[in-house]
Amino acid sequence: MERRSVYAALAGVLLVCAAATAEDLESVQKRIISAFDKHKSMTAKVQVATQHDAGEVKVEAKGEGTVEWSRSGDKFCVRQELALTMLQKFGEQENKVETKSLTIVDGEAAYNLSEIMGQQMAVKTNVDPRQTGDPKAMFAQLAKDNELKLLPDEEVNGRKTFVISATPKEKSPGAPARQVYCFDQDCGLVIKTVAFNDKDQPMMSMTYSDIKLDVSIDPERFKFKAPAGVDVIDQTKTQP
Repeated sequence: MERRSVYAALAGVLLVCAAATAEDLESVQKRIISAFDKHKSMTAKVQVATQHDAGEVKVEAKGEGTVEWSRSGDKFCVRQELALTMLQKFGEQENKVETKSLTIVDGEAAYNLSEIMGQQMAVKTNVDPRQTGDPKAMFAQLAKDNELKLLPDEEVNGRKTFVISATPKEKSPGAPARQVYCFDQDCGLVIKTVAFNDKDQPMMSMTYSDIKLDVSIDPERFKFKAPAGVDVIDQTKTQP
């Protein structure tokens, strides 16, 4: 009887701990959303690093740029500019490629203008919740296909963040095995993202620094205009 009582007590403790963990994640999500609702705009510098190893083919890229974010009610606007240096290695051969990209979310659609070796291409797509910065929409989107887990707080460039990991419920070849998102405790925005491969090695990271909140941003910054001679490929109707 005593052994059964011990087992029952342990089971109760485990249930309480599991419930507390779930409540902790939920409460942190609410705090992130509450912090996000207090701010209307942000500017920051951004640093990006990627690496991919597929046997003889290795690709590394590093870059930096700027990001601007603004919202009015339920309308979210984003402008991100990046300049990347990509190093491709094929055995003993190396190839260096300079790329530039401009991403604009105008509240209705997302546009990406990329430039590689002087060649430009523009694409229009539907907006991904992760592009808008809206944590409520982001949590809903991530929860559909991932198991979410609350990790210990982390400091990113002197700013305190809540950390949440997302592990796909179903694995896909080449896709990240998990992603970690660091949400700024003051503004609720993601200021660091790290994607890991199936060996738990970082394959991509994006980090914000020099963050300025509630600054004035010209609305014209969020209007996309393709360069002369560049046609915009509309993929909004072919996306799910």
